[in-house]
Amino acid sequence: MKVSSENDQHPLLLAAMMQLVANYPAVVWIVGDTCVRCENCEYTIDADGSVTREQVRQLLINADWNAEQWLGD
Repeated sequence: MKVSSENDQHPLLLAAMMQLVANYPAVVWIVGDTCVRCENCEYTIDADGSVTREQVRQLLINADWNAEQWLGD
C-alpha cells in the first residue's frame, strides 16, 4: 500500500483546484466500483451524490489509489 501523503497529488484530487485557476475540463474517474466526476470545482459520485474532496481521497485510499480516468467515447 502506498503512503497516502505521496498520493495527495493524485490528478483527481487536483482537478477542482485546476478548474478554479484554469479552464480545466470536467473529469471522470473510476475508483474501485465508484464513478467520480469533478466539474465546476465540485465532486459527485455515481449519478448525483455530492461529496467532498476528503471523501474522494478516502475512496482512493480504500481502492489502494487504483483509479482509472474515463475518457468517454
